[in-house]
Amino acid sequence: MLKGMMSLRNVVRIQSAPVNVKEIPVMWSGLTLSPNESVEESDFPSPEKVRDELLTEIHELRNQLAKERELAMQEVERETKERAEQLKRDAWEAGYTNGKQQAEQEVDAILTAQLERIEQIQKQFTEERKRYVLQSEEQLIEISMQLARKLIGQALQSQPGEVARLVKKHLKQVEDAQEITLHVSLEDFDWIKEQREELESLLPAFTPFVILPVKELKRGDLMIHTQASRYDARIDSQLSEIKSHFMTLAEENVDAYLESNTVS
Repeated sequence: MLKGMMSLRNVVRIQSAPVNVKEIPVMWSGLTLSPNESVEESDFPSPEKVRDELLTEIHELRNQLAKERELAMQEVERETKERAEQLKRDAWEAGYTNGKQQAEQEVDAILTAQLERIEQIQKQFTEERKRYVLQSEEQLIEISMQLARKLIGQALQSQPGEVARLVKKHLKQVEDAQEITLHVSLEDFDWIKEQREELESLLPAFTPFVILPVKELKRGDLMIHTQASRYDARIDSQLSEIKSHFMTLAEENVDAYLESNTVS
């Protein structure tokens, strides 16, 4: 899943005016950890372990819900049979044709009501499974996002030049802007300031270009302001977009998953 996140091109864009705006893609494909760096296993459980635990819980829930559904249906069937037999006895004991007809009508009404009750039980069962599967998938995605944040942070810390590379690629997306203000973290400010001349060479001559440090930003975060728009290239914002994308995929495919894993 992490590999898929690193290759996904996405953007968070906030417009301050109705103008033509170019997208700023996620650009982490060149980031790698140095050989002496690693993510502590105690920080995050492995995705494989989490998935196994979630699948076990889902399996147990499926069995529990299946038993509850079976018991509910057995109770409905028992009540229906008892009521039908009672009505038949009442009709025969009365010995009247209209009593028999009334009994048959009441039996039909009971059967219809009980069938509706069975359908409602089945619907509740399906909705509960769907909710639990989506909740489990969201937990797994969030763990992957936390792991991605840590990996990206370590890579940027060990390779400060990658921040400048990201800035260059992002600036190319707004090179036609009449003025540009680049907001960066305090940790990245000195390094990027040293690259100012090279960064300005990517822009048209005489384009106003300002680099400002912002204490609220984290290492690797970028905010680009132009005369018309504000581009949010913060890592957390981009990961949030990726998480939203994966959750959308999960919601779109949950019905197919439930259908292929129907409790018999």
